[in-house]
Amino acid sequence: MPALIRSKPVVILDPEAVEVRSSAFGRVRIPWNDVDHLVIGKVFGQRMLGIVPKDIEAWLATHSPAARVLLEANRAYGAPYWVAESTLPGTCEELASLMQRYRPVAVIQL
Repeated sequence: MPALIRSKPVVILDPEAVEVRSSAFGRVRIPWNDVDHLVIGKVFGQRMLGIVPKDIEAWLATHSPAARVLLEANRAYGAPYWVAESTLPGTCEELASLMQRYRPVAVIQL
């Protein structure tokens, strides 16, 4: 379903945190102070924006064992949390720019 007709946002930004909603691991809310950096790259041919928390192991521990397996696999591509550009109303770069307004972190292009 195109992002323009989705009824619920996939990413929510507010002054305290970034919230990512994904059917794979439910919702995750990462406080800005816990965000280490962002990654833009391709995963299985799709452009994606990745979020890398400072203490990845601590974040993985908050998920179910099944979700941890998926998030560990995601790490091989550069980040545990990925958002597909196809689910966004704009580009990965635009979302990264908006996120940097809340926390100016590095954006790594893969």
